[in-house]
Amino acid sequence: MARSFGGVRRRPAGWWQAFYPGADGRRVYCPTHFPAAQDARDWLDELVRQRERGSWFDPAAAHQRFDRFATSWLASARIASTTKELYAGYLDNHLLPTLGLMELGEISPATVRAWYAAMESKNSPTARARSYALLRQILNVAVDDGAITANPCRIKSGGTTRHKPKPTPDLVQARRIAARMPHRWRFLVVLAATSTARYGELVALRRRDIDVLRMTVSIERQWYRGAFRETKRPASERLVFLPKMIQGLLQAHLAAYVGPSADALVFTTRNGTPPPTNWINALVHRAADDIGLEGVTFHSFRHLGGTLAAQTGASTKEIMRRMGQSTPRAAMIYQRAVDERDALIAESIAAGVTGGAKVLPLPTRGRGAASR
Repeated sequence: MARSFGGVRRRPAGWWQAFYPGADGRRVYCPTHFPAAQDARDWLDELVRQRERGSWFDPAAAHQRFDRFATSWLASARIASTTKELYAGYLDNHLLPTLGLMELGEISPATVRAWYAAMESKNSPTARARSYALLRQILNVAVDDGAITANPCRIKSGGTTRHKPKPTPDLVQARRIAARMPHRWRFLVVLAATSTARYGELVALRRRDIDVLRMTVSIERQWYRGAFRETKRPASERLVFLPKMIQGLLQAHLAAYVGPSADALVFTTRNGTPPPTNWINALVHRAADDIGLEGVTFHSFRHLGGTLAAQTGASTKEIMRRMGQSTPRAAMIYQRAVDERDALIAESIAAGVTGGAKVLPLPTRGRGAASR
């Protein structure tokens, strides 16, 4: 009966040898000389049990160079093409220059800590956190393959970035910022806040993606690194309904700046190309500074849209669908913003002032006092 893992063979000298497939598909031979075939099979059975317990590693696989293992994994990983490009950048710029020529078995927790410390002085917190997260992901695969026994990435919260909270304009401030943008880009700001779409999704919109009568936007692709591509993830492909109050603004923008073809881009420069992100951000910065609001980026309007959606009482799943998110984590950010607003409302009630009306504080005595 054929074995599911490895095999045995008799050597000319009369002893038996066990072998198993290595990480590269080639046979790895056990150096032990077994006197009988059953002894060699028993050794393979124990090896399988160790693999199932996660206590075994392949000595031959541990000698693989990190650069070859990482690039091979990335080539076969089932992830979006844009994510592959992002990971390839982190590998080329941050991981391979230091760790590329090392064998998997040579990468220790001390090695990872030294690399992480060097990253702190040379790179942004985001680049360091994401490169570390990628390294941990790759080495987790090495653990699963039996190349190493444990992942040496043990830095607590090494893959997370703590950003300072950025100011989010409210609806009135967003209108004032939009009014200070060049006419060609005013509706871009309005649509970002009302649709919650990402910048790349907005500048990839065509006339065919807009239904003025139903007031919907069909998000089917994105502009990313100079090319039109599939959306960030399957959940990002969606139909978003727009408020009727902006219908006139939408019609005016289409008439003034969008060609008659169904494939005409909704937002383009005079050269017919999507506007660069940094250029639009510079215009937003300037307009926000004019009203005394610092630190606003174009992404702030998507954040505003998510907060407004949460304030309507939308569920987490409804916010996820509207914003094209695949996990609840990001959607909860906007619901937390609503919780903070509710806390302010409670404080106003306790102070006896809400919306300009006098409101008495709740009685603090027994239940009977409330019924009087």
